[in-house]
Amino acid sequence: DVFFTPLRLRLVGFGYVLDTLVIINARTVDIEVDPGFDVDDLLVDNGNEVLCEKNVSVVSVDETVDQSTWCRLIGSHPLAVGAPLRIQCDDVQTADVTLTTIAGDLASSTTVSNGVSLVNTGGLLPGAYAVTVNSGTRNARFTILLTAQ
Repeated sequence: DVFFTPLRLRLVGFGYVLDTLVIINARTVDIEVDPGFDVDDLLVDNGNEVLCEKNVSVVSVDETVDQSTWCRLIGSHPLAVGAPLRIQCDDVQTADVTLTTIAGDLASSTTVSNGVSLVNTGGLLPGAYAVTVNSGTRNARFTILLTAQ
């Protein structure tokens, strides 16, 4: 027999953390979660509150972002600090671009237009950044790495 057991899940993404609780009522459970961000890591019962074997298999599908059709990064990556980040957006009047640190802090924001736009990276520190491009209902997310010059 299997008991109804609460199990804590922590979903971790670039600058995001989501804690949730699910009820386990079978020996094998498939759970579908849409946290609203790309999940890089899943922690199951990270406090070891449930004494049992935990095997996890994560399948991630991001249906809301189709980067190849309307927005993409151009050029080589990683970039040196100060080198322009090239973003090509098609079929947009304008799009909002934000660069967020791995800790989730806003590092830079700007607006780009249709075609190829250059985003200044001169005031940023070396490290990993999440790049989010929003135009109306369309969103694209990228990760870039800035290196020292």
